[in-house]
Amino acid sequence: MEKLTIQDIRHGNKENCHQMFIRKSKLTDHADAVFTVYGNGMSPIIRDGDMVAIAFEDTLEPGAIGMFLVDGQIVLRQYYPDGLRAFRPELSSVDISCKEGYQIVGRFITVITEDMLPNEEERAILEEAM
Repeated sequence: MEKLTIQDIRHGNKENCHQMFIRKSKLTDHADAVFTVYGNGMSPIIRDGDMVAIAFEDTLEPGAIGMFLVDGQIVLRQYYPDGLRAFRPELSSVDISCKEGYQIVGRFITVITEDMLPNEEERAILEEAM
């Protein structure tokens, strides 16, 4: 598998990106992108298959959930200055004390729920307007 870069993620790798519509709200208004989660490291809050809204940021407060690029792979974890932690205790933390091999992609905003997505009629109107 080819390693991703921050540019691939933030500017969209055309093969892996598509446009989608989500309802405007106080939460989603700050979203820069929506990603599908693979894995259960952040369950029960964020589960395999969930779509999550991310705000692209270069720094995070300790305890914030963020998306990170670790050795070319995307991970969603809780940020602490000494490591990236999963919610599941059986998963080990990612040591970031050396500050190499990882980059912050952005801050987790929310899990996208069904009520945040347009219904079929709204989606048809939006797509027609494009």
